[in-house]
Amino acid sequence: MVLLLYIVVFVTAVNHVLGLATTTIDCMGYGNPGRSTVLTCETAGTIITGIRWLRPNGGTPLVVMACYKANTLCLPSGGVTGYSVSRDSPTHQTLTIKSFNTSVDAGEWICRDGITGAGLFRCNKIVASGPDSVTLNPPPPGSVVEGDSLTVTCAAASCNPPCSYSWTLGNQQISPTSRLTLTNINRSQTGNVYTCTATNSAIPMSKAKQFTLTVYCGPDSVTLSTPSPVSVAEGDSLTAMCAASCNPPCSYSWTLRNQQISQTSRLKLTNINRSQTGSVYMCTATNSAIPKSKTKQFTLTVYYGPDKVQLKSTSPLTVKEGDDVAVSCGATNCSPSCSFMWKFKSQIKSTSSVLSLNNIQRSAAGDYTCTVRNRNTQKPLDKTITLDAQYRSSITSLTLNSQSTSVTVDELTAMTLRCDVDGNPESDIKLLNSSQTLDEVTNSKQAEYTWNEAGCLDTGHYTCEAGNSIKSAIRESVQLVVRCSPRLDHRVPFQKVFAAAVGGNVTLKISVIAKPTPTFTWYKLTDGSKHSLGSGSPSTTDVSAVGKLTLTNVQQGDIGTYQVVVSNGIKSTYLVKNLTLDVAGPPNIPSDVAAWSSDSNSISVAWIEAFNGGSEQTFIVQYREDTTLRWKNLTEVIPENGRGTIQKAVISDLQSNTRYLVRVLAYNKYGYKDFTKEQDVSTLPPGECLVPVSSNKVTGEGIAVAIGIGIVVAAAAVIVVIFILWRRGYVCASSKSELGNSEGQTNTYEGLGTREDTPCAKMELYENLKT
Repeated sequence: MVLLLYIVVFVTAVNHVLGLATTTIDCMGYGNPGRSTVLTCETAGTIITGIRWLRPNGGTPLVVMACYKANTLCLPSGGVTGYSVSRDSPTHQTLTIKSFNTSVDAGEWICRDGITGAGLFRCNKIVASGPDSVTLNPPPPGSVVEGDSLTVTCAAASCNPPCSYSWTLGNQQISPTSRLTLTNINRSQTGNVYTCTATNSAIPMSKAKQFTLTVYCGPDSVTLSTPSPVSVAEGDSLTAMCAASCNPPCSYSWTLRNQQISQTSRLKLTNINRSQTGSVYMCTATNSAIPKSKTKQFTLTVYYGPDKVQLKSTSPLTVKEGDDVAVSCGATNCSPSCSFMWKFKSQIKSTSSVLSLNNIQRSAAGDYTCTVRNRNTQKPLDKTITLDAQYRSSITSLTLNSQSTSVTVDELTAMTLRCDVDGNPESDIKLLNSSQTLDEVTNSKQAEYTWNEAGCLDTGHYTCEAGNSIKSAIRESVQLVVRCSPRLDHRVPFQKVFAAAVGGNVTLKISVIAKPTPTFTWYKLTDGSKHSLGSGSPSTTDVSAVGKLTLTNVQQGDIGTYQVVVSNGIKSTYLVKNLTLDVAGPPNIPSDVAAWSSDSNSISVAWIEAFNGGSEQTFIVQYREDTTLRWKNLTEVIPENGRGTIQKAVISDLQSNTRYLVRVLAYNKYGYKDFTKEQDVSTLPPGECLVPVSSNKVTGEGIAVAIGIGIVVAAAAVIVVIFILWRRGYVCASSKSELGNSEGQTNTYEGLGTREDTPCAKMELYENLKT
């Protein structure tokens, strides 16, 4: 220490002796690394050796610039570069550090004259630094409750020289100091970013620190996604959302009758039923950071129904045309009340629960639907009632071969008679030819009758008779005319032989069927020649015509053969018949006698009548056992039926297993000619019988079957009779009602139904022979 003090004193003394210039150095602020900076040096007095600039050089001062004594030129020293000196005035010069290097330029700088120098030739060049970091005090706050105040102080570390401070919000300065004060904070400030900037203007350099303000707030109120009251349809689902403005976000809970049913803001109700109507659902929003809670509730209304639709009338509802009717429709469990609508064929008939129909017509029949609809949910439910409007039968169409007017056809034309009837209930329908029923159906809308060939006797009026329970039957007719050539009327026995007493009167007649009405031309046949007797006016009924030739005061010359020619212009076909006029006398002997036994105590006899000799004839049946010659008369006297007809008789109370002889006698007022040939027949043994086969078809075959069931002895005779009958034309086909539509069975002369006065009907004798 004593030595150092000695050196200082010594140097000072030397400087004083030498008269060195006094220098005053100014470091001119802080050095900024890497940047240029200056120092100034002011001299006073006479420069003795020249000004020298020394840098700190990390603790070992080093001359970086040396100036001449005249102080007009300064040069780098020792090969050091990066420095320059400018002479501002004879007494003032400036050193420029081109790039401040902290390791060599920071510290004590010297500007002096000579080695030792004089004056204030030293200054400390401090390195400018900072700010290194910025801190906030208190540390950046996370959250502030709405309405509170907040003060934050900003500080920068290692700031040399001391930094300046500024608070900004966005680009706007809100404080020029390190202190920020916010008062009465509100939620709108949430998210604001407040920035504190520390600036070292010496460098210059800045550092910033910011914080984001979070304002805790809410809930002020709670909103629901569905307004109260909430209405839903039964069976539907409902999702309700609860929301509140909260920071931090609120927690939520839903309660029903103080019982929690959801821990979120979402309430979901599924398959809602009517029992939930009136339920109050409450949502609570809670900000636990404050803490604070708010609630909101809604009342649930459930729309339901209709559950069932009821009609106070049963279906079908039967009414009569012209009646009035009212049908009530009701619904159960409808909330709110339901609307009603009646529809018929897509047309609205009523918008009330009651359907009223007046003066009902048949067009009103059908399905009426009552639709009950919930006014809110629009849920529909239907119930249908069928209205059965009953009305009397009416014939809508009556046709013959599809023609509704009078129909004229040729013989053998296929015919269809059809009647269409409208009625409710359905009708009982009859198709008739005069009084004869052709077809009959019940509960139907149509009747149809078809026959393959139209005959003469089919001419006439065909009637449809229809009725139902509403009113008695109605009738409509259509006429059929069948064009046909003349032919014998098989309903009337054909009389070929007539008889008259000399001087008496006689009428020759022939019955025919023809359409149109025929003419009858009469001739007398004599020795191969034909003498015209003229044409007579026939008596007619429908298709029947009777031609007559009356002879008065008959003489022997009138006896003989007469010919009648019948024509009506159809197909140029003529009916020619010869009639014989004889002198009146006893009847001819009956022909084709047959006898047989069907049991042990009786015998049946049948024969065909012959010409009666011009006077009504009567028949006697005689029989005897073959062991005696004594004949017995059948007590019954049998009147005539007409030439060619079949007669029958039954002889009863006979001995069983006995052989008998049978004969027939015909007589009139003129007497008789003779008995028929005796028939040999035996009764059956005791306890035996033969039952004839019954048939509705009166044909030659049918007769053969009937006779064949008799005893073997009578069978041959009966077959002979049948053959003769067939050959003479007395066996004919059955009527259409019996044959139906069988193929190959036709009869030009037949009519509709059974002809009770025809030879066919008389042949039933052979079927009905019994004990």
